[in-house]
Amino acid sequence: MFTFENCVLDLAGFSFTKFKAVTFTNCELTGAEFESADFKQFSFQECQLTDCLFANTSLNGLDFTNCHFDKLTASIDSLKGLKVTEEQALKLATLLGIVIE
Repeated sequence: MFTFENCVLDLAGFSFTKFKAVTFTNCELTGAEFESADFKQFSFQECQLTDCLFANTSLNGLDFTNCHFDKLTASIDSLKGLKVTEEQALKLATLLGIVIE
């Protein structure tokens, strides 16, 4: 298992990367791009994910419940199977065009 720990990776480009047995722990990833990335045996732990791009990337099986984000960019299909908190689900609802008042 390869671990990125306590790293500042804001705006990092991970598009088209194939991750296998990788963990990001307590990392700043604001604005990082994971477009068309492939995740196998992968996890985010206590990471800042605000403004990350997950276009054309399956998040199925990932757990964001202990991560932090205000908004993400992802397709609806990418979100299937992603584990989030109720608060995070409300933030992701904007991707569906839902207005919550």
